[in-house]
Amino acid sequence: MACDQCAYEREIDKNLIDGAQIGCFPDLYAALGKVGVDQVITL
Repeated sequence: MACDQCAYEREIDKNLIDGAQIGCFPDLYAALGKVGVDQVITL
């Protein structure tokens, strides 16, 4: 998942790998909540 603000600002929103989605951390935590992930570390 790419940060929506960063992807649009850097104009990379159309160049992501297949299957990648654009969103924000609340979306990511909501999506991962069902699988029991407690923490997400980004680089």
